[in-house]
Amino acid sequence: MTSGPRRWLEHAHPLAFALFAGLAGFCAYFSMYAFRKPFAAATFGVVEGWSFAIDYKIALVLAQVIGYALSKFIGVKVISEIAPARRGAAILGLIGASWLALLAFAVVPAPWNVLALFLNGLPLGMIWGLVFGYMEGRRTSEVLGAILCAS
Repeated sequence: MTSGPRRWLEHAHPLAFALFAGLAGFCAYFSMYAFRKPFAAATFGVVEGWSFAIDYKIALVLAQVIGYALSKFIGVKVISEIAPARRGAAILGLIGASWLALLAFAVVPAPWNVLALFLNGLPLGMIWGLVFGYMEGRRTSEVLGAILCAS
């Protein structure tokens, strides 16, 4: 016996399914942004121990983007090997790892906490692939992917 929402989705018009599933994927992926850019709202004056040519905040952004970009390459292997039944747990685990890296950013003194933002970007870069894994292989995958990319 299937639940009400599942039964409705199985029999829904393709447009209704695409809108529902696309919105669900969009919300799941958009929620990840809370763990991606929390430091952007802060201002950083003179940072004790920071003597590099680039600004400290620029270094933070670069470290996170490099981690995020590197995770895209790692994700090609990792995400493709995750069983569909484990995607949800993998998303939660990666978000948890990202949160721990943000905690490290808060407690590790500058300039060493730049590494924490690199470690924050690593798990976050794989979230899109895991969320899209729920959407691929459907008749409306292209529409669902477009909605997901709108975030």
